[in-house]
Amino acid sequence: MALRTYTALVTFERTDAETDYLPPEAQGACGYMAIAANDEDDIFDALRSELSGAGLNLIEVQEITEVTTDAFPADLDNHLTENVRNWESGERTVWGTIHVYIADGEA
Repeated sequence: MALRTYTALVTFERTDAETDYLPPEAQGACGYMAIAANDEDDIFDALRSELSGAGLNLIEVQEITEVTTDAFPADLDNHLTENVRNWESGERTVWGTIHVYIADGEA
């Protein structure tokens, strides 16, 4: 079965004291990601795997939308659009712009 492409607004938090994706003062972040998955259920497995490997924990997934890489919605997130254009073969996810928040929920 060929993988389909989805976008989703993803919220995650750190599980490790150090992670390449968050500054030291940030508890977590949210942002759009693109995910290669078999179906919507597989999105969660791909995200959990990707985030866990980066010292992060999946909190919430919203706005799941199936898209095509040829007609990717450029107005969603410029950084994500650029990363989708350069998506490396075999990778299940690509990141867009992340918006961090501090432990008490302040940005």
